Amino acid sequence: MSQPAPQDLMDTVIAITRKRNCEDFRSCLIETLMALLQTQEIAFLRSLPTPSGDTLLQDLGARREPGGAWHYADGESLRWYAVEDSLQLALRGNRHVEVLDAVSDERVHCIPVIVERRPPELLYFRGGDAGDSRLVLGFAQLYRNFLALISDGERDALTGLLNRKTLETSIRRILESNLRNRARGAAGIRGDRRTSAGDYFLGVIDIDYFKRINDGFGHLYGDEVLLLVAQIMQRSFRAEDLLFRYGGEEFVVVLSPTSKTQALQIFERFRQNIAAHAFPQVGRVTVSTGVVRFDRYALPAGAVGHADQALYYAKAHGRNQVHCYEDLIASGALIRRKRDSAIELF
Repeated sequence: MSQPAPQDLMDTVIAITRKRNCEDFRSCLIETLMALLQTQEIAFLRSLPTPSGDTLLQDLGARREPGGAWHYADGESLRWYAVEDSLQLALRGNRHVEVLDAVSDERVHCIPVIVERRPPELLYFRGGDAGDSRLVLGFAQLYRNFLALISDGERDALTGLLNRKTLETSIRRILESNLRNRARGAAGIRGDRRTSAGDYFLGVIDIDYFKRINDGFGHLYGDEVLLLVAQIMQRSFRAEDLLFRYGGEEFVVVLSPTSKTQALQIFERFRQNIAAHAFPQVGRVTVSTGVVRFDRYALPAGAVGHADQALYYAKAHGRNQVHCYEDLIASGALIRRKRDSAIELF
């Protein structure tokens, strides 16, 4: 590799560190490494556990296709890899692993990026020489420091779930990705491979009678209930789903694409898990949930507002229930407000 000029390298670092969220930072870092390295493949792989105990890796990177063009993996799309020994070794040992691919005769580098309370990631690239390796290790450390810096700002201090500010950013990114995929489809270009797997669903979850818990047992026990609910959420939902504390006793879950039937089953499973749990001192706790398919909305507030309507219906009809906004509209239990049409795309 021809070494970049110091000023060029400094300009690159300045450009990268202007970014204010990890997705933009990661994209800029990939583009920088693509320009600097003679490599055929660069990828960030996010490690996600499965209920069966296996590890799945989410593709967040880019690779050079045979014609020389770069193919980008959409940050919202999932591409699952069988976890190779070298990747497992890098993750478990939290160290840089370099192996020789017997088929391509290329060096394969796996560099872990592990930050507390975030899914572990791997910076993975093929080819290059010793100079490439040192440069990538330096940029990986820069990325690790950035993640550590912003992690606290993205997380709720009590539960460790993503916070409300991060929710709006996440929804906007999904909606923008959905618009791009629709545009690609209209142009006859293959879009996000997950769209064939179903739709995005958003659920607003509220702890029933939470004020009674705070008033009857004190805020210390109320906080413990919030923490335990968050822990049950992490066990009940899938690794690729996004979990947020929305505020107070409200939580939001964004399900990665699935069918409506499966989405409602997932939220129902969580409801049952909460109802079956014995909360210390407090005893039985239940939750109510409103669900909406949200990838057709133009604004995050539209999706959350309709999920809230379904939630209020659950609250008004006995609590400890899961209701879907679209089903309530179809049955006539809820009436679509005229002003709502302004916030829907399709």
